[in-house]
Amino acid sequence: MKSTLPFAIACIISLAPVFTSAQVPSWDIDRDHTNFYFRVTHIYSDVIGRFKDYEGRVLFDPLTPEASEISFKITVKSIDTGLRKRDKHLLSEDFLGARKYPLITFVSSSIVKKDDTTFELNGTLTIKDVSRDISFPLTYAGSRDHPLVKNTEVAGFNGQLTIDRLDYGVGDGKYYKMGAVGKDVTILLTTEVMRKK
Repeated sequence: MKSTLPFAIACIISLAPVFTSAQVPSWDIDRDHTNFYFRVTHIYSDVIGRFKDYEGRVLFDPLTPEASEISFKITVKSIDTGLRKRDKHLLSEDFLGARKYPLITFVSSSIVKKDDTTFELNGTLTIKDVSRDISFPLTYAGSRDHPLVKNTEVAGFNGQLTIDRLDYGVGDGKYYKMGAVGKDVTILLTTEVMRKK
């Protein structure tokens, strides 16, 4: 009679990632306290805007960052810089081409713990169907019982990254060469996430 031990060991090994993933808490994004801001230079002043519509998935445990995941889908047409004429131009083919490219996406590939409050969020950012690997420094503010929502834990993250918009085809460089619109765009993520205890 053949031993079933090797088969049992193989099953345990194959199921291990499933068990590990299942243990990572899933968090709901608090949409009232989450923002995707961006800043870009216009001649001498900075234009600051945000995207108001998005979806996201957050699986995070500071003790097991290697099993954690963070991803977002941002609706391009939800851009808001406080000036409708400017928003319309940014959505046009001159910049974001929102009709053809309705989403900006990010999918994490790894999360690396640097210290108790700093994590390196690695993944793929896609804008206008151009995908590039980025490393996003993320500050973990911690977690606690939510002071306003019963039986709920709240956690917070903040991160900032600067990208070259021309690397993603956001503009052809014409306005940059004119000295009207900068090519470097600073992205600021600030978010609170919640889960039931």
